[in-house]
Amino acid sequence: MSIQLLRKAAFALCLLAVGLFAAENPFAGTWKLNAAKSKLAGSGIGPSGGVRVESDGTTYKASVDTTDEKGQPVKYDYEASLDGKPSKVTGSAAVDELSLKRVNDHTVNATGKKNGKVVYTDKRTVSQDGKTYTISRTGTDAAGKKYHATIAFDKQ
Repeated sequence: MSIQLLRKAAFALCLLAVGLFAAENPFAGTWKLNAAKSKLAGSGIGPSGGVRVESDGTTYKASVDTTDEKGQPVKYDYEASLDGKPSKVTGSAAVDELSLKRVNDHTVNATGKKNGKVVYTDKRTVSQDGKTYTISRTGTDAAGKKYHATIAFDKQ
């Protein structure tokens, strides 16, 4: 193999690597709750708010600023790796621990716990066009009643 061919191959590989690292994580950004596309009954989530997600592809850092079913403000933060290990949630009355597990580039599974007990499981997806973030949640409310919610967000 010639030196020129090796140089060209190395250059092409470098371009590919830069492109992959520069690609934005589809979950990263500011998302606004779309109440019209959501089914929130029983979830404890009100019809307004949003979330800001920062991600490097292996860790998510999120700030949630929404309302509860009574319209009262709900604000909490978490930073979690995508390896399924539990992380602390600060400021939430509903959950104190969250585990995230990457399924693929556009899907993450999540488990929220309160005092060691699972209170919800999520399938979180971002559409292929990157404009919609949807959480399909199955959980149990504070009264012990089971619910299924769909929480839809639009990219801002």
